[in-house]
Amino acid sequence: MNLRFARWAAVSTHEQARPGKFSIPNQLEATLEAATRRGWVESAGPFVVEGQSRETYIDLSEAEQEILPLREMLQAARLRQFDILVMSETDRMRSLIISVFRRLASYQVQLYAVNLPIDPVPPEEYSIYKADHVLMMLTMSQMTSSLEISRTRRKWFENMPKRITELGLPATSIAYGYRKPPGSQLDRKAVPEPDPLLSPHVMAMKDLLLSGHSTRQIVAYLEENHVKPPKSTKWYAQTVRDILRNPFYAGIVRFGASRVVVDPRTDRKKRNRSIAPDQIDQAQGRHTPLWDMATHHLILAELKRRTKQYRGRANNQFTGLLRCGICGDVLWRQGNGPRGPHRMIWRCSRNGSAIGHVNIPHVVLLDKIAAKLEALVPGDSPGVATETAAPRDTTAQQLEALYTQLTRLEDAYLAGHWDLDRYAARKEEIKAEIADVQKKQANKELDAAARRQQARALQELTSIQDLPTWLKTSDPAEVNQRLHFLIEHITVSEEKIEIKLK
Repeated sequence: MNLRFARWAAVSTHEQARPGKFSIPNQLEATLEAATRRGWVESAGPFVVEGQSRETYIDLSEAEQEILPLREMLQAARLRQFDILVMSETDRMRSLIISVFRRLASYQVQLYAVNLPIDPVPPEEYSIYKADHVLMMLTMSQMTSSLEISRTRRKWFENMPKRITELGLPATSIAYGYRKPPGSQLDRKAVPEPDPLLSPHVMAMKDLLLSGHSTRQIVAYLEENHVKPPKSTKWYAQTVRDILRNPFYAGIVRFGASRVVVDPRTDRKKRNRSIAPDQIDQAQGRHTPLWDMATHHLILAELKRRTKQYRGRANNQFTGLLRCGICGDVLWRQGNGPRGPHRMIWRCSRNGSAIGHVNIPHVVLLDKIAAKLEALVPGDSPGVATETAAPRDTTAQQLEALYTQLTRLEDAYLAGHWDLDRYAARKEEIKAEIADVQKKQANKELDAAARRQQARALQELTSIQDLPTWLKTSDPAEVNQRLHFLIEHITVSEEKIEIKLK
């Protein structure tokens, strides 16, 4: 039987349609092979949907307006440009399969799926009333596909958290700088290990950040050393911040820290990272961490400190510290050409060079602040904490007790002692308690880390013999970092300089 055919291929996301993916080429190849093997001739198409979901539409007319290949296919069918539409699987139409089948039947065009090979009838004999067996099979296929998708999603959300809480393994992808051990690439339960090539650069990123360097400078370091980015071909400051914020490097594995949502206006996927802490499952991982939790909290504190004034610039000695003695607004440094050091001037950001407001060269300000610091550092500085022994932490015992309660609750529910509503309510209560304990512990560790940093910074300043030389010759970013640990702000006026310590 000589039939004219057109091919149909579709994927739901742009990720599946990008170069290097094989779903669409495989669909087109399978449909072409199945049709030519039967002696059919391609007379239209192929019609390819590259990254649009067919699951969200109730009415075929709405889908036809928004999915161009669908509209073109139905138009070609109405003009009788082909006799049969060939697709690799029935779920390539998703929830539209029955509506498309009925519309094509009204044009006397048949539907053929490689995974459901029902022999077509001659075009002149075809009628929807003679294809009731096809309609039944398509209906059953649609139901089966929907059930399978729902079952897969349900198993994912129910069982994936256990991979974190029970196995201590990452949920999906492995953090940048880690890999599976050689020979275990296909083992789903393999414990990741630090990559000997990439992990030293992750450590260097951490050291540069904590020594006061901007993320732009970290990006420059990575590019100079030809370090390959995680996914793209270029390093970005946001990529550096996302890597350093990841608690995986401190030994923590998480599930649900971000979620993919679909923008209904563009049908594009976006990643939502603003997930409430009580909705994130996390536990101690089995992998070897690159640094401890105290360092992780220092990283978070440093990134938070830079948030307001962050512009991706290289810090100087007094970045983010200086205030105008007249209006209290921040000062900014104007580099008025390379003709001499006195051309670099600090000015009030609100009133500029107005009479009475700050207008002082950088080299002059260096000497004045150095003299003020020398008068403050030798004695006991108020507001600066000294390092003390940390009190005994009971958080681990509290978390262990709560996780034990959660395990017993699940056992009781599986044994039939608790009904679903009561179990779900109690489970949410325990998870909320766990999140509250973890949040309080994180705040305690952050405060303790800040106090330790202040104490170390004070000790370092006390050991410096020549503060003016240190301010002028040391790395400006590192100087700025040390001063921020100790100083809240520096008020500058024509008459005097006041330093407010933390």
